Amino acid sequence: MHTIQKPIHDPIYGAIYPDELEWLLIKSRPMQRLKGIKQLGLVDTVYPGANHTRFEHSLGTMHMAGLIAKRLELSPEDVHKVRLAGLFHDVGHSALSHAVEGVLSRNPEIQPIVAGMKVTRHEEFSREIILAHPFGEEAMELADRIFGNAENLFRDVARISIGEKPILGQIVCGDIDADRIDFLLRDSHHSGVNLGIIDADQIIQALLIYNGRIVLAGKSDYRSEMSRTAAESMLIARSHHYNALIYHPQVQSIRSMLLAALEASFKDIDVEEARSRVIQFFKEYSDSDLLRFIWEKGDETSREILQRINYGREYPLAARFDDRRLPPGTRMALSTISRDGRMRKLFEDSLGKKYAGLVDISVGSGVPNSMRTEGDAFLYDESALAAGLVKSLTRQISLSFFSDFQIEVHL
Repeated sequence: MHTIQKPIHDPIYGAIYPDELEWLLIKSRPMQRLKGIKQLGLVDTVYPGANHTRFEHSLGTMHMAGLIAKRLELSPEDVHKVRLAGLFHDVGHSALSHAVEGVLSRNPEIQPIVAGMKVTRHEEFSREIILAHPFGEEAMELADRIFGNAENLFRDVARISIGEKPILGQIVCGDIDADRIDFLLRDSHHSGVNLGIIDADQIIQALLIYNGRIVLAGKSDYRSEMSRTAAESMLIARSHHYNALIYHPQVQSIRSMLLAALEASFKDIDVEEARSRVIQFFKEYSDSDLLRFIWEKGDETSREILQRINYGREYPLAARFDDRRLPPGTRMALSTISRDGRMRKLFEDSLGKKYAGLVDISVGSGVPNSMRTEGDAFLYDESALAAGLVKSLTRQISLSFFSDFQIEVHL
């Protein structure tokens, strides 16, 4: 057995108990970097309490992943691996939430090349860091003693963290996973937005292994009704999370401002240096480091944007068209444009120049649509509520204009 270390006191779960190896990994530099990266980026300019970090979210995901793995009666070794995958799932996250990924999707020429491939998402950087395991000799020696081979351990953990290994990967990266459960609970707690209440215990109890995958328990009985209810609560919370946090007009404005300032910072940097800097964003930088980069490399407009964000003076919402106001043809066109970063950049920038402001296309993402029941049906086939929520999340799209001036937009 591993030595039990002192507990970590968490506002969501109470005491979390890392073992000796987990403590060494938590204390490693790659994990400690996450203390300087806020989970929701600059959302705390709108919701002041939402200043929690990727570090505490990672601890929570580790804890939740372990609870799910034990509920599924996995072996102690698999439970340990799943906890480590939960701990490391965001270790390669860039500073300032997803702003850097937004810039990379819009500017493919500066996408960094890692292991011979262009990398654009934080999951790919997390995998790269886990495989390189720069966590210290003491941690590696202990991992060797516990698992027999540290290299094999971290190779398995890397695959689990991005959802590659069946069952184990579903726990960390699936429709109803430890990552989603923790960030819904944690973001709600810190932001003060409690519109979607989820019962983590009920959700965990609703899961079992069937035909080589994690499914919702029960076959046309009361247990299946409770499992379905637990899963529906996740979808409701997800929907409210988008509406209250992601689609809040002030949040959208700040996100657009940050994207514009960061993008402008790359204008006078050659491609190779830009790619090198981007790797640093994912592996070394904290939020403050990235803000300093924008201040030093950006133009006068970039610095003005940062000042406005710092003092709570985001660009006002001048016009907004959501899925209810957009004609079907326009909605489909915007959905297509949003999936191509370069096309999206051209579209948003051209409209921004036309209306003297910033333009943002926001679309629903991360829609859970593959969760099955023990009866081998999809959740949205068994639940009219789930089907409606998945449809609603899929249709979520908005075209927003932010400007200091009054504008009249005609589509």
